[in-house]
Amino acid sequence: MESTPEDKPSTTQNAGQPEKEVKPEEVVEKIAEGSITGEIACIEGPVANATVSLGMIKTFSDAKGKFILEHVPVGIGKIRVKPRSDRFYESILDIIIESDNRKDVSIFLNEVTGTVEGTVSDENGKPLGGAEVSGLFRPARDAIVTKSDEKGRYMFANVPRGTYYVRAKAQGHMLEGVTVNVTAGGSFPANFTLKLGALSISGRVLGKEGTPLDCEMYLMRKGVVVMKDRTSSSVDGQYAFTDLIPDTYEIIISSPGHMGGHWVGELKKAEMVNFELEIIQEITK
Repeated sequence: MESTPEDKPSTTQNAGQPEKEVKPEEVVEKIAEGSITGEIACIEGPVANATVSLGMIKTFSDAKGKFILEHVPVGIGKIRVKPRSDRFYESILDIIIESDNRKDVSIFLNEVTGTVEGTVSDENGKPLGGAEVSGLFRPARDAIVTKSDEKGRYMFANVPRGTYYVRAKAQGHMLEGVTVNVTAGGSFPANFTLKLGALSISGRVLGKEGTPLDCEMYLMRKGVVVMKDRTSSSVDGQYAFTDLIPDTYEIIISSPGHMGGHWVGELKKAEMVNFELEIIQEITK
């Protein structure tokens, strides 16, 4: 009887050889890492869009000044914060990163500041003590005001880097302004020579029906607002710009519900200028 293939003993190429040893899988070491969260702020509040980096790891602060750095190798590192505005210094902070631990930090950015100082005098070079000097040095903040001493000197300290328009006003003299550019550190001069102001522009602002109006008024000279005033029905709509010198001036008026007022003229003597504003007509369909 013939044998079938199933009846034949199976043979392999490695028959009679010892079986190959199976190696265990390689063990992959887990890299020790940590993470860092934090908040960046300055004197004005949270700082957005600042670059935060540690070595090659980089991120940006959000609208609330918050940031997170993940997968940070353990050890001692340096966090570098670079603000988008050149008004602030870069900040570098040493930090210890621990494995599987989240570190929380707060970083405060210092401003690049300088000092604005100078003197206020009249046309003859005589110091004007008690002159009011003002400058708007921070966005969305009120102007900072100081007064000159008996020698006409004044000073603003800790002024942020930037370009500013500083004004000086003394009783009986015309308000003047100068531009000053504050860079990194140091003192930046802004001196004033004030002219005697013996002229004025005054008058009333009324509606078409003769009723005194509440409005804001701006006096401009050489394209710059030099004075502001406000009228109301309680003072019969009266206004006055005083201590002016001979020159060309422009008055712009804004009143709710009324067309704006406008006047341009060369001032050679005291002037009385009255305004009559028309009501804004509503457009009906």
